[in-house]
Amino acid sequence: MIKPSKFREVATHVAEQHDDKFAEAITGWATNLFFPLPDIPNRYHRLPWRRIFRSRGAIRGVLFVLGTLTRWPFELLVEVLRPGRDLADRIGCKSTASEFKYGDHVCYLYRSDYALQRALVRYVHEGLEKGDQCVCVESDRVQAKLRLDLQSHGVDVEKELARGSLVFLSGRETYFENGEFNPQRLLSRLSELMDQSVQEGFSGLRVAGEIPVTSGDQVFAKQLIDYERQSDAYFAERNAIGFCHFRVDSLPLKAMDSVIDAHGLHIVEPVGVGTA
Repeated sequence: MIKPSKFREVATHVAEQHDDKFAEAITGWATNLFFPLPDIPNRYHRLPWRRIFRSRGAIRGVLFVLGTLTRWPFELLVEVLRPGRDLADRIGCKSTASEFKYGDHVCYLYRSDYALQRALVRYVHEGLEKGDQCVCVESDRVQAKLRLDLQSHGVDVEKELARGSLVFLSGRETYFENGEFNPQRLLSRLSELMDQSVQEGFSGLRVAGEIPVTSGDQVFAKQLIDYERQSDAYFAERNAIGFCHFRVDSLPLKAMDSVIDAHGLHIVEPVGVGTA
């Protein structure tokens, strides 16, 4: 039996992790708002108000945000003046997919196919190098381009496919099996993938995918948000990373806010970065 003190230690650790993420999101949002860098994806499109309020309550949440913003200029100055790092690293605007860690559930909002493919190849390539199993739930077009991009980065795609470290699944067939979007079935499948990656000896699991958005379908929109919120909890507890991506112009503004809120981390491709 776990002692009550052990439960308190775990709860404190989880709360500290949440606070670290919230503080990073707040300072990242402020940095990108006041000191945007060209060609650097905006990792913090908006403050995660709802997540902070759910975790800390309204009053304590507001005080936490204000306290973090009060410290931010001094922390930023220290980072900028620190030698031996490039400017993007110093102000907390590292390029996408380079520092994700287990437990992250990422929402990547892209404007161009070029930006998406660049992010995907980096995400998958890094995962393979770290010993993760990489499961890509993508369209045939995205899969074909990703194969070529990985090969250009020196990855033996056929070898990785054969040993199961790289897995390609059809996006539409996976997300809409028998023509139906079933969140509970998808969550069950996600849990199976997480267990399977451990059983097969991989360091962890990386999942990438894009759920085709059905515009104007309110029932589907609610199911999508519920699925992403529940997925967020799944990733937080396992050696796994989720990289969900959506094209910016496929989501109404209200739906975009809900999708962002359902993920622990979000990245927005800046205007003018892509070439396609």
